[in-house]
Amino acid sequence: MSADSIAVVIPAHDEERLLPAALAALARAARHPGLAAVRVLTVVVADACRDRTEAVARDAGALVVRTDCRNPGRARAAGVRHALERSFARPSTLWIATTDADSVVPSGWLAHQLAHAREGWQAVVGTVTLPLSSPLAAPHLALYEKTRPPKGIPWLHPHVHGANLGFAADAYLDAGGFPPLTAGEDRALVHALERCGHRVLRTAACPVQTSPRLRPRAHGGFGHYLSAMARASGQPHDSSPVPGMGDPYELGASTGAGDEGAYRARPRSRSTATTPSADGEAHALKDGTAELIACASTDDPYATVEARNPNGGEGRFTGKAGFSDEHGFSPADASEHRPRRDLGEDVPQGW
Repeated sequence: MSADSIAVVIPAHDEERLLPAALAALARAARHPGLAAVRVLTVVVADACRDRTEAVARDAGALVVRTDCRNPGRARAAGVRHALERSFARPSTLWIATTDADSVVPSGWLAHQLAHAREGWQAVVGTVTLPLSSPLAAPHLALYEKTRPPKGIPWLHPHVHGANLGFAADAYLDAGGFPPLTAGEDRALVHALERCGHRVLRTAACPVQTSPRLRPRAHGGFGHYLSAMARASGQPHDSSPVPGMGDPYELGASTGAGDEGAYRARPRSRSTATTPSADGEAHALKDGTAELIACASTDDPYATVEARNPNGGEGRFTGKAGFSDEHGFSPADASEHRPRRDLGEDVPQGW
């Protein structure tokens, strides 16, 4: 590929605090000597922002797209669309890189991607690291690099991150672009590129440092993985939503109209049943947990709840599920008042 332009797309939701570092790192990467005569533009998608994200981006010289789609997949797609319109480059000569507002790219990041593009690769899928000061850095590395082969053998890693991704614009268009997903839009795009026969390079040669925050902006992404790791490793964590913030990025609430949103709130019910143990006696069950993975929308009127049983055997747990719209009203408030439906289900051990 003979790329003469690079567009960097960054979706951002209320990122005035971390965005300056991300943009400063991109500015350094754009000055790399390997990018001589290559035009670099940065597009920040300020999606449903209530802070100074948009002003911070403009002050740094970035192009700003203001959206209210409240969906990372739609936000990334909007940013790429804007880049295609404003770059004045043909898709066959435009390379698009994506990162996140809470991430810091190394100075050679863009040059690294461009070099592989000129070798004929149509997508470059990179890895991420955590700051060494984070208590999760070591457990993350051990788990993240579990599939790395012995030294000297290239690691064709299985990871996909929107924080470290690049692709040719024409390949992106051929694959159908970012799908409108609240999580996993990056992985879905890479799979589509591979299905279409485009050359996809997975490399750990130029990792991007990303935030170790445990209260992620979007449900089901890297922050969710870190929260699970913190629980497993016994590190202090707080995966609860930000108090008083009824926002789909924080709570994952559905906004309808095709949004595949998912709540981050973790509704729990206490167990009251008992179950016989190996000694034949009945003991009280440890509390199970129930997490609402995907909520209902106008397009998909079903919700998905994941129940987990921490006990050494099967148990029966009873929980209650209720639904409300973005204003906090339940369907019963708008019609007849119906009691919430009890959900009783046998949950196997460890699930």
